[in-house]
Amino acid sequence: MLENLNQEGKANSENYQAVNMTFNGITYQSAHDIAMDVFNSNILHFKQEAKQIAEDRAKKITKKFITKILNKNPELVNNFRTPSLQDDLFNVQKAYAKLEDEQLSDLLVELLVERTQENERNYKQIIYIEALDVVQKLTAAQIDAITINFIVIYLEINFVRKGVTSNFTSIVIETLKPFTNHIHTNKHYYEHSGIFSYLEYCGCGYIREGSYDLFEDRLLKTYSYHYQKNIPIRDFEEIAGPATEYDFIEVKNDGANEVRFRCNQATLNILLKGTTMLPNNVTKTYNAAQRNSIMYLFDSFKLSSGEVKQQFINESPDFVNLINFWNNTKIRSTQLTDVAKAIAISNLNTKLNLDIDFSRYIRP
Repeated sequence: MLENLNQEGKANSENYQAVNMTFNGITYQSAHDIAMDVFNSNILHFKQEAKQIAEDRAKKITKKFITKILNKNPELVNNFRTPSLQDDLFNVQKAYAKLEDEQLSDLLVELLVERTQENERNYKQIIYIEALDVVQKLTAAQIDAITINFIVIYLEINFVRKGVTSNFTSIVIETLKPFTNHIHTNKHYYEHSGIFSYLEYCGCGYIREGSYDLFEDRLLKTYSYHYQKNIPIRDFEEIAGPATEYDFIEVKNDGANEVRFRCNQATLNILLKGTTMLPNNVTKTYNAAQRNSIMYLFDSFKLSSGEVKQQFINESPDFVNLINFWNNTKIRSTQLTDVAKAIAISNLNTKLNLDIDFSRYIRP
């Protein structure tokens, strides 16, 4: 299948062959054969026993990758003909052949699938190629730290976990907890750890001048509609009129004569400063006194930071380790790069069996 595989290279250089192949209607077996030809054509420096071990491992990760590609979009295998993708495929095979790390295998496959979809040289292709290289340099603890940062700062938990019927605090815990196994409970450990400087060295992020909010404050600010008390309907209507006229108000239908806001504080502030379309197609604007009164109600009936934190501890006592990790280490000051975001999304998708769209968070 492969011809003219001889190479010449400078001393101490590492040569890879990425053969440009033309094919139509690729089957699983054809794709597998092409992938393994790429590997076997480049793995010449291993001795016989190690070479067999490496080939067996390469077959394993190749099968996983091709199966995922064919399930996602069979047409993507046609991109195998490009030398650039063959080179990235070999690097993935080689990484798994050396280490046989299953978590790394899952991340490499997830990233390589995204890379395969970017056949033209563009920003996202460059990010995925870089992520494929960087993820091999990170420990599981470092990858999980990146993922925790991504979840707290960037992930729209209510969007990616929609359909989950647990209360919101439980959903947050279920989303974060799989990434907390490597957190050290000794509060002094991270004072002497090089984890954050190493992440910066690898191009995963940098330390901001200011820190993000405390964990409980971040949750309260981002998801404040989940952390509020019900408002007596008479208190709201004395200020704003019939509650049923407002899209941002939910009327509780349990006979309690109470309402609650459907949005967070930032969104509510935007709505009140603009023109709101009421359900009966009547537009409504708010004067300063009305805006201030409605915002006062919002602030008066939301939970305090301490109450939010206590909800998490009541739900899962050992979750306090995650809260302390976030509140008391440089993870709260780390700004992720798009390379780190790609690694975090891969980790989320593989560990939680999600299908987060990379493009939602990685844009040119």
